[in-house]
Amino acid sequence: MEKIEQNGLSQAYALKAFYLPTAEENEANLAKALWLHKTFFESLANAVASGIAKAFKG
Repeated sequence: MEKIEQNGLSQAYALKAFYLPTAEENEANLAKALWLHKTFFESLANAVASGIAKAFKG
């Protein structure tokens, strides 16, 4: 696990396997997987911030 945490390419392949399991392993699909991962967590952060704002707004 420690080796994967220190190796960006291994992380990209792991994300590709998670988000695009049947896609070919090429640069375009690695980039798509990274984009999907980044976009997902940005959306999640926005949703959490929105929920917190609504909770404190009343």
